[in-house]
Amino acid sequence: MLSILQTKYDLAHRNGSNKGIGPACRLVIALCYWREYRCMRQMALDFDVSLSTISNSITWVENTLAENKKFQFEDIQREIEKYEEQYGTIDFIIGDVEE
Repeated sequence: MLSILQTKYDLAHRNGSNKGIGPACRLVIALCYWREYRCMRQMALDFDVSLSTISNSITWVENTLAENKKFQFEDIQREIEKYEEQYGTIDFIIGDVEE
C-alpha cells in the first residue's frame, strides 16, 4: 500500500509544493481509523494535527488505493459468480467493521 501511496504523493509534489504530512503517516492514520473505527476528533488530538488533516488523509488514502488495480474488483457480479461456482449460492452479503 505504501509504495502505491508514495508514487502518487511524489507525483503530486514533484515541483516542491507544500507536502504536509507524508504518505506513511497518512496510511497509519487511515489504518488506525479503519481498524479502530475511532472518532476523527480524538485521532486529531492523539496525532496532534487538525481534524481536517485526519479527514483529508483518510479520504486521500481511500481514493488513491481505489484508483489502483490491485484494490479493485473487476466486476462485483463476476466475483460473486466465481464464489458461487466454488461454494454455492450466496443469499446475503454483509459488511462488518469488526474483526
